[in-house]
Amino acid sequence: MLKNCHLCTQWLEDTLVKTLQALNAGTHRDFRMFITSEISPKLPTALLQICDIIVAESPTGIKASLSRFFSSVSSDRFGNSVQNRLYLILGWIHAVIQERLRFMPNGFNDIYEFTEADAVHALDVIDSLVDKSCGKKQNLDPEKLPWEAIRTTLRKGVFGGRITNDADQEILDDLVNKTFVPQAFDVDFKLADVEGAPALPEGSSKDEVFAWIDSLPSHNPPTWIGLDETAEIARDKMVAESVVKKYRSVTDSLEE
Repeated sequence: MLKNCHLCTQWLEDTLVKTLQALNAGTHRDFRMFITSEISPKLPTALLQICDIIVAESPTGIKASLSRFFSSVSSDRFGNSVQNRLYLILGWIHAVIQERLRFMPNGFNDIYEFTEADAVHALDVIDSLVDKSCGKKQNLDPEKLPWEAIRTTLRKGVFGGRITNDADQEILDDLVNKTFVPQAFDVDFKLADVEGAPALPEGSSKDEVFAWIDSLPSHNPPTWIGLDETAEIARDKMVAESVVKKYRSVTDSLEE
């Protein structure tokens, strides 16, 4: 099993394809290779031609993104309720970023390849900053957490390191600055300043985190991620136009 091969497309073309093409009758009859990859125009055509391809699109929405993220977090990590709260805020930010990418060009001006790995790296960053500032205490005071250091690192390093557009950086800065605040430990802290936006749960144990995620609706309005109600309509129109354009391209080529 070779995972995330969209990150090494040059190696696929230079090495893997040639290795597979060199396999002969002496290869074990039960040999199989599984490759996972995000959809990418850089995947070698020669590789795709010798593969059986299965395309699976991940569920979209805040709830689905949060579920994927926390399912990848080790149970051992949920040992401190204060840090768990920070993880939950981080999960929200990651989910909002992923959702905004679906609404291009309204969500962001440029396309960025944010992945689950970025969010997992942010977990390590948060743990490191908290341990450095507060030590490995079980009873952390939310007011004494290194809020500014966390916000700055997320804005300029973990997530901001991929952003190249000033307007997009402002979007990220606003998102981080409004959620990574001491008030996030207040009861019913709203994650977005719009009507109907979800509030963080009172508790932050692993079971409470997953129960809160399960309580979220499967489909969220674009207002949760800072866009207006018309963003959904604009995206549907753009998708429909793309399908029509591709269909016409295929039919034109067949006629030729």
